Amino acid sequence: MKQRLVISLLLFVMTLAVFLPVYKNAFVDFDDPDYIAENPHVATGLTLKNIAWALTHYHAHNWHPLTWISHMIDVELFGLNPAGHHLMSALVHAMSAVLLYLLLYRLTGAGLTAVFVAALFALHPLRVESVAWAAERKDVLATFFFLLSLLSYTIYAQKEKSSAYALALSFHALGLTAKQMGVTLPFILLLLDYWPLKRISDRASWKKIIREKLPFFILSFGAGVTVYLVQERTGVLHGAELFPLTLRLANAVYSTVAYLGKIFWPLDLAVFYPHPLNTLPPSTVLLSSLFLFAVTFGVFLCHRPYLLVGWLWYLITLLPILGIIQVGIQGMADRYTYLPSIGILIALLFGLREFTTKEKKIKPILVGTGCLVLMCLSFLTVRQIGVWENSYTLYRHAVRVTKDNYWAYNNLGAVLFTQGQVEEAKKMFLFALSILPEYPGANKNLAAVLYREGKYQDALAHIERALQVQPSNPEYLTAKGAILAKMGNRQGAIHAFRKALQIAPEWSDARQGLLEIGEKP
Repeated sequence: MKQRLVISLLLFVMTLAVFLPVYKNAFVDFDDPDYIAENPHVATGLTLKNIAWALTHYHAHNWHPLTWISHMIDVELFGLNPAGHHLMSALVHAMSAVLLYLLLYRLTGAGLTAVFVAALFALHPLRVESVAWAAERKDVLATFFFLLSLLSYTIYAQKEKSSAYALALSFHALGLTAKQMGVTLPFILLLLDYWPLKRISDRASWKKIIREKLPFFILSFGAGVTVYLVQERTGVLHGAELFPLTLRLANAVYSTVAYLGKIFWPLDLAVFYPHPLNTLPPSTVLLSSLFLFAVTFGVFLCHRPYLLVGWLWYLITLLPILGIIQVGIQGMADRYTYLPSIGILIALLFGLREFTTKEKKIKPILVGTGCLVLMCLSFLTVRQIGVWENSYTLYRHAVRVTKDNYWAYNNLGAVLFTQGQVEEAKKMFLFALSILPEYPGANKNLAAVLYREGKYQDALAHIERALQVQPSNPEYLTAKGAILAKMGNRQGAIHAFRKALQIAPEWSDARQGLLEIGEKP
């Protein structure tokens, strides 16, 4: 017990030390204003009114009340100083590393292996996006409760404690109110029942464990439906207008393999990876499909339970975020590996553990190599934290390490626009649209430049193009209303403003737009 406590403390301190540089970073203009600084319900701190808002309203295309409340607590503690917000995310991440270690130790008794799985998870540069991006607090918070739920369930399964089962269910519910990425938890519980808990033996045991999981499945289903309806209503779900189903499936197959590449070779990481759209070669999709089939077939064939559980953990937890239901316009995202990567690390490290039991002489070499790998990963993580220093460094880096990144060019242009470099910004918006003419964000931003130049008809054409892709986006509708008002089309402006408020009742810009043309909101 004392040894576990010391190891947990060392793991916590090591993780926190590596992520400590986040305190130097500013908020970025990618969701952070909407989540924190410019969100009146968060920026005014933890009050009963704000808690009620978090529980009963959706905002920023999501419903995640626990995440909003955590940001409110940060405001109470640190105000709007980004250092405190970033350090709080690093703190939660470090606690998750400890939870992962304790979970694997309790499940397997393999102390050294559990330490390395937890350390590799915690110190990997792919974690930076989830930790260093204030608006992605939902990721670290959801995973924290995901692991708490697994640990509580493990105690229940080993000791048949009903209180532990109730805790597991409660933690699952809390995790889902932080981010709905935890909808796959019931399937992971089933995997753990197979190995290492070994609770599946006959038909009767199957009935029992399925019955146990029903409340978890009900919570997951409810959370999944909720987030789908919210995101459909707020216009961030994309269908055939940009991403036909065949393209989404092809990208899902490719991304599953590409994420593996990033886990083993985490270089050139970026805040945004463009969706391949029509540029994904059929040969790449075919090779990716064959690779996934071969690995899955091999995992089932070799009869190593840790390989099967680790691989299926990776595939199952990745499934909701592969873009089969396309949310946003990215092809991939580093943050999506936060939970799935644990499965790969379990498969890899427990495989090496079995190897060292047969080849004991090689164990010290592998431990030394593992420590060297952790040092290298820590260096890359600290360097990647620096990429998130501010909006300009973030988008400039993305432009540099990716190809044809229309999103990064557009966002870099937005930063330049706020700095008063309007002509440079306009060039960035036009470049983004030369890559993807339908891209709504760049059309909206170019419309803003044209509006500033007094070219209202051209501005209207671009905002209409943005609305063709996202017809329920309140920001675009508000921009349309402002343009129509300048053109003297009062009724058209009123209609656009009111439609924006119908979708997002608290959209202040739309309210202000109505007031400016003498109409009550």
